Amino acid sequence: MCTALTHSAPQLQVDSQTGIVSMPCCKGYCSSKASHGVESGSWYFEVEIIKGSVRVGWSQALAEIQAPVGYDEYGYGISNKQSKIFHCSRGYLVDLNLNELNRIGCLLKVSADLEIEPCSEIKEKVEKKYPPLNFLTTYNVKQEILKSGEIQFFVEGKEIPGAKFENIFRAKYFPTVSIFGDAQVKVIFKENEFKFSVPEGASAYEFVS
Repeated sequence: MCTALTHSAPQLQVDSQTGIVSMPCCKGYCSSKASHGVESGSWYFEVEIIKGSVRVGWSQALAEIQAPVGYDEYGYGISNKQSKIFHCSRGYLVDLNLNELNRIGCLLKVSADLEIEPCSEIKEKVEKKYPPLNFLTTYNVKQEILKSGEIQFFVEGKEIPGAKFENIFRAKYFPTVSIFGDAQVKVIFKENEFKFSVPEGASAYEFVS
C-alpha cells in the first residue's frame, strides 16, 4: 500500500515490506490505497484479516481516506463484521457470515474497450439505489456508467453470494483497505502468496505497472 498522504490516512501504519496495515492508537475508520490504479482489464488481490473490523475493496483517487471504502460514490467495499457491501454509505447484506473468515479476495473487471452505457435508465437506477451522500439530485462529480464494469468479492476461491457491484462508474480504481480502531490486515498482491486461485481471466495486482 502507498504511504503518501494522498493515498493513506496519517493515522495508519503501513509496512511496505510485509503489506500489513494497522492503526493502533485511534478510533473510527481510516483508509489506505495502493500506489497504482487500473481502469481496464481484470485485476485481483487478497486481504488477510488479522484482527478487528475492516472494509476492503476498490476506490478512486477522490475517495475519502478519513472514512471507510464505500463511504462515498468513489468506492465500493465489503465489511467483514457487518457482512455487507457498501457504496455511497448504503449497505446491503451478503449471504455469508464474513465475521468468521480471515481472507477475502477482491476482483475488478472492466472491459478493455472502456465502453460506457448510454442508457439514462441505468444511471437513474444506480442513483436510486445509492443516492448521493449530500441528499441532492447529483453526485459531486459527474461520472459515466461502465457497460461491463464489475467488482466482486471472493472466499475460498468462490464468489461471495450477493457481493457484487455492477454498473460501476468509469474511473481509475485502486485496491483499498479500511481499518477501524485497532484492527489489522495484510494486503497481498503477489500471486504466489494468494490463498485462493486467481479468478478466471484475471491477473494478480502485482503485474499492474
